[in-house]
Amino acid sequence: MKRRTFLAATGAGAAGLLALAAERRWRRAVVVTPPDHAPRILSRAEWGTLAAAQDRLLPSGPGSPGAREVNAVGYLDGALAEADTDPADRDRVKQGAARLDALAHDRGATSFADLAEAARDEALRAFQKEDDAGEWFETMLGYTLEALLGDPIHGGNPDEIGWRWAGHQPGWPRPGRSGT
Repeated sequence: MKRRTFLAATGAGAAGLLALAAERRWRRAVVVTPPDHAPRILSRAEWGTLAAAQDRLLPSGPGSPGAREVNAVGYLDGALAEADTDPADRDRVKQGAARLDALAHDRGATSFADLAEAARDEALRAFQKEDDAGEWFETMLGYTLEALLGDPIHGGNPDEIGWRWAGHQPGWPRPGRSGT
């Protein structure tokens, strides 16, 4: 059974994703970087590498949004630019992008984004075996899931696309709203 099929078929899977996203520190609204704008924290090369990585971590599927549909890399760039973001997150994300590009160079590509999907998966598996990779994957998955499942008032989940996919009905009052 594919991961997407399993998650879509079980409320427990969606609830687990929501719990993982909620485990991260609550943040104020993130000013998401639109895809057609210059990145705020990431370089253009890092943007491309991290967008390709997020696309493999949360791929699109029939009836299910992925990192691309929620502009996860724009959310990541905006969140990393926030003053209250842990500088270790910025460093970890950027170092991981550099490591993925180095793995791509080992495979004859200019960057991770230039690899075919199968080669990206292979590079991610190789990176996953490295000693400090676990923190990078945790950080990337956390920001990616925030972009997919967070309340849109915080900058992610455009048009509640992630909520509709997960069948989530938000409570009231919503964050930052009075409820009256």
